[in-house]
Amino acid sequence: MARSWSTLPKEILQIIFKISNQSGTIEQCLFVCKGWLLPAQEEIYKKVELTSDKIKPFVEVIEESPYQPGKHVQTLSFHKGENFHYITGLFLPFADLCPNVREFIIDDMPDNLWPWLLEALQMEKWKNLKLIPPPENILNLEYYTTIALKCKNLESVTLLLWINLSEENEGHTEYLKIGYAS
Repeated sequence: MARSWSTLPKEILQIIFKISNQSGTIEQCLFVCKGWLLPAQEEIYKKVELTSDKIKPFVEVIEESPYQPGKHVQTLSFHKGENFHYITGLFLPFADLCPNVREFIIDDMPDNLWPWLLEALQMEKWKNLKLIPPPENILNLEYYTTIALKCKNLESVTLLLWINLSEENEGHTEYLKIGYAS
């Protein structure tokens, strides 16, 4: 009895796609047959890592695709590159385009993203969020605390303590951040 590749069980496909994703050939799996499209997309978009130059093209792909691949994004990770602070306005679509994010990871989260993340949570977006980055400075501690209290599914919270290392000196104070993740 001859079998078609398109009738492989989803569990087998997931194993194939996981191996293909590790070897960098997963995109080719999208074009094997219609039966492979959705499972391959699930694997491709499960964990998304972006640098500043890739954010805008990623948003365009997610917005234009009729298959809504953003619904598969579980980990959304941003790594700073040149001009990172200029593109923070591009973050607004992520709460709608990637509604199932569980882990939000960002290198040294810019100050203007804390209010955006809080607003997304207040609008009942990202209800399954389990991981948020700790603040890099004392100014964002209130946002972090409020966001952590709104996230009912957080797996860990970083307890932070800032110690003043110097006397206030011409409006500038140095702090040492001590964090503990639980």
